Amino acid sequence: MHCGAWRLGATGARLAVAKWYRLPYDASQQRGVLKLMAVIEITSEFITLAQALKIADVVGSGGEAKNLVRGGTVRVNGAVEVQPGKKLRVGDKFQVEGAEGAGWTIGAKKG
Repeated sequence: MHCGAWRLGATGARLAVAKWYRLPYDASQQRGVLKLMAVIEITSEFITLAQALKIADVVGSGGEAKNLVRGGTVRVNGAVEVQPGKKLRVGDKFQVEGAEGAGWTIGAKKG
């Protein structure tokens, strides 16, 4: 499933792909849960958490990203993160409390 692609300034990153992932077994529903996880492709070594939140269209500006992250509502690789400048590298995953889907993962741009 394709979610559209766009670039964010000089970072060379884009939100390019969305995939369905089966999350752990949900005992209340007697089955696994499918959630949508989007992939943010990067061409550089890393992208900051604030930049990733803007690319994912969770926030509209860097100031909003800082407030959201410092509020403790963002998890990176399962742990609460309060530093908007946290460097995300290929393979890292982040989630925003209250956002739809399983979250976002950082991937390497192919080609």
